[in-house]
Amino acid sequence: MATPDWTSPPLGPSEEALTILVVEDEALIRVALVDYLEDNGFEVVEAGDAASAIQLLLYGDITIDAVFTDICMPGEMDGLGLAAWIRQNRAGLPTIVTSGARRIEAGAEGGLCFFAKPYDCAEVTDRLQEMIAERRQRASAN
Repeated sequence: MATPDWTSPPLGPSEEALTILVVEDEALIRVALVDYLEDNGFEVVEAGDAASAIQLLLYGDITIDAVFTDICMPGEMDGLGLAAWIRQNRAGLPTIVTSGARRIEAGAEGGLCFFAKPYDCAEVTDRLQEMIAERRQRASAN
C-alpha cells in the first residue's frame, strides 16, 4: 500500500485552531497524519471507520471544521459512503477523500476533494485551510 509523503516541512501553527476529523483504518498512517496536522496547528479528532466518524459528527461535543477520510475502510460504509452521508447530513462540511487503490473525480460541489496516496501532507493542509475558508466565506455571505 502506498504511504503519504511525510517529508514536507511543517507549515507552522495557524492563528486559529481548526478541527479536522481524520478517518483512516490504517493506524500508522492515521497516527502520522494526526501528528502532522497537530504540528501544523490543527485540532484533530480520530476515527478508524465511517460508523465511528458518524457517531462523532452526530454526538461529539466539538465542532468539526473538515473531514479527511480514506475511501477503503472496513465496515458497512466506506469513505465515499461517509462523504455522501456528510453531504446529506452536514451539507457544506469540507471533505477530502483519499485512496491508494481507487481514483475518483471530485469537484468543489458539496465541498469534496480527492487526494491520491501517497499524498503530500503540506498540500493536504493547504487544501484543508482553503476549503474551510471558502465555507466560512459562503456562510458569512448568507
